[in-house]
Amino acid sequence: MAAPTRLRALAALALLALVPRPSPAADGPGHAGLLGPYPMERDASGTSWQPESAGMPGWHGFPGSWRVMVHGDVFGVFTDQGGPRGGEQGFSTNMLMGSASRVLGGGMFTLRAMGSLEPLMGPQGYRLLLQTGETADGRTHLVDHQHPHDLAMELAAIYSHSLGARTSAFAYLGWPGEPALGPPAFMHRGSAAEVPVAPLSHHWLDATHISFGVATAGLVWGPVKLEGSAFNGHEPDAARWNIERPRFDSRAARLTVNPRPWLSAQVSAAELRGPEILHPTIDVRRYTASLSYAGGGRGRPQATLAWGRNVRSADLPTNCPLATTSALAAASCAAVAAPPFAPSRSSDAWLLEATVLPGRRHALFLRAERVEKDELFPSYDPFHVRVFPLVSVLAGYRYELPIRGPVAWGLGASGAVALLPEFLANEYGRRPLSYWIFASARLR
Repeated sequence: MAAPTRLRALAALALLALVPRPSPAADGPGHAGLLGPYPMERDASGTSWQPESAGMPGWHGFPGSWRVMVHGDVFGVFTDQGGPRGGEQGFSTNMLMGSASRVLGGGMFTLRAMGSLEPLMGPQGYRLLLQTGETADGRTHLVDHQHPHDLAMELAAIYSHSLGARTSAFAYLGWPGEPALGPPAFMHRGSAAEVPVAPLSHHWLDATHISFGVATAGLVWGPVKLEGSAFNGHEPDAARWNIERPRFDSRAARLTVNPRPWLSAQVSAAELRGPEILHPTIDVRRYTASLSYAGGGRGRPQATLAWGRNVRSADLPTNCPLATTSALAAASCAAVAAPPFAPSRSSDAWLLEATVLPGRRHALFLRAERVEKDELFPSYDPFHVRVFPLVSVLAGYRYELPIRGPVAWGLGASGAVALLPEFLANEYGRRPLSYWIFASARLR
């Protein structure tokens, strides 16, 4: 076969794989999805979708006319983050989620709650080199730390009503909840299920998964879902134990397509009103796109490729005045704006995650990211506004202990290397290495 012919054949096969086909019909209302007539394994966090082949771990029961699901996991972690800004810490990341659904008024009614005890770590959360986003005290940015999640991560009600054999309309109300923006939150992605820490791209892809005030409406037609949200675009405050006043000052829209049981793709966009507490007058436009794969058979691989872009409505404030008589101050301000790494209102993040199960009790995982980050320096530092391209590669292994019961117990370890511009060598080192040792427990 000639090379052009082979290329045309491969292109035709690729297009055929992406043509939507009807999903298998849900086996009665007890196995239908929360948003419509499709297999319930498609549902992920908020109103997001995952590949149906990803499965739905946890405990499932059918008391009376209700369908109940409980899912949760806990990681107990010790880390040593490398480089001058690193350090050691023991911490726990965890979450517990429960939902209860029943047929009501010719449709499906669901109540769902999710919470975390991560606020016990304190407002600074846990050490994570190069991570930025949110605040621990309402006055300064968190840098090289991942903020803890709130005690209440989701308190939501969902109602869907069939409009035909393959079509439905749905509504979602959350206080807090997750708007129609981005891929499933990282703790619900099969590709990230074994990773004990958040991605560095969190605030480009899925940081809105805890929004205090969300109203979403949408339509499902077979493998296609179109939805829009009004929601609270502000980041949660530093008081992680409370429930904040709901607002509906931001908006988002998302299109998701699941053309095959093993594939899910989404594109979404949002306008967030003053998301950063320390810069309340700066709005952000966010765009995301992602592709998730969940294979069967040997290895049961799961993978996610995602991109996110944040575009601020104004420049971050600096300590450089509009006019200065000091030659030293003028030189410092000129250095801030000089390339490379000049300030920018726009920044991008790329994420590739993958998990493979080469044996019954073994899991290998990888997370590679390229993120353009400012705010690596304190707000009083002139370099606070400079945008630095960062690359991080994390890989690890988890072994499931041979213990029977409803809980899967595991032990694992992972390491990461950061590839940084030479400009940051004095702050972080040339190639800082970090590692995590962890024990995990997950409802099967």
